[in-house]
Amino acid sequence: MGDGKSVNVWNDPWLCSPENSYVRTPLPNGLENLNVNDLLENSQVAWNYNLIHEIFLLIDAQNILAMPIFLDHS
Repeated sequence: MGDGKSVNVWNDPWLCSPENSYVRTPLPNGLENLNVNDLLENSQVAWNYNLIHEIFLLIDAQNILAMPIFLDHS
């Protein structure tokens, strides 16, 4: 997934879920172009917990927050 800047939250399979790698949350108006990196805190080293719980169904929020964040130092 890299830095998540080119991974669309709604259209790309990016979740680490054995049942479904796509989010199940209905697409909210105005968030069509939301990318995975938009779900990170400004520091880019942690998920934005409040934003994720505000946007996503509980199952998606849990799957997202369980994913580790890897920084590319190259």
